[in-house]
Amino acid sequence: MTTDRWTPIAVGVLILGGTASYAMGGAFIAAGLEADGSLAGLNIRQIRLGALLHHVASAAVVAVGLLLYPVLREHNELYALGYAVARIVEATLLSAGALGVMSLVPLAAATTTGDAVTTGDAVTTGDAPNAMTTGDAGSAMTAGGAEPGAAVADAGLAAAHALATGTYVTGFHLALAALGAGGLLLCHVFHRTRLVPRPLAVLGITAYMALFASGWLKVFGDGMPMILYIPGAAFEIVLSVWLITKGLHRPETAPPDARDGVTPHPRVA
Repeated sequence: MTTDRWTPIAVGVLILGGTASYAMGGAFIAAGLEADGSLAGLNIRQIRLGALLHHVASAAVVAVGLLLYPVLREHNELYALGYAVARIVEATLLSAGALGVMSLVPLAAATTTGDAVTTGDAVTTGDAPNAMTTGDAGSAMTAGGAEPGAAVADAGLAAAHALATGTYVTGFHLALAALGAGGLLLCHVFHRTRLVPRPLAVLGITAYMALFASGWLKVFGDGMPMILYIPGAAFEIVLSVWLITKGLHRPETAPPDARDGVTPHPRVA
């Protein structure tokens, strides 16, 4: 197998593997986080596994950009560089989000000192002081006296939880915007050079435009239907299968694009 044939196969496998890794990591992180914003129910093992899978996905994203860089450079060096940079930015944002969630782990562990124990994989409170309410509704005091700063500490932990999860979600949507920007450069080259069939390149342009727009709209708080993610997912799956089975190719007869200043790519067997 030649190097040119190996490259698209590796890219296809990396796209599929990275997507699956990120999806599984997201499922583990979602299951490990407590929905009410507290650290009491944090599942440390699931958080760590999810973050690890996100880092694996980020590595795959960078690898795809680096592998396609020399291929795209033969046709448009600026677009090739832009695509590689966009994938690196995407990977950095994904990893940053995972690190944000991981920052909750030492905080959760700290809350167990003296008044909590770790049972199995989840952090649960242990021997919590019995609370007794006064006659005033909504007010309470712990038996033996409450620490004056306890409420402030709890509020700080809740804020840290909200900040970490917010960083995770925002990082994901910014990463989608970066993927959309880089993908548009990639598919423009694909469309001009016919490295892949033009209908597939057109699907990619449509999909990445939707991802770019939805990523930024989500960052600024505008609700976007999940249906906008479907074209991007469909394109990456179809592209991966095409690269693995067919590779990158050019017609035997150069299309009119070749007369427009686009350097033909050697046909890959």
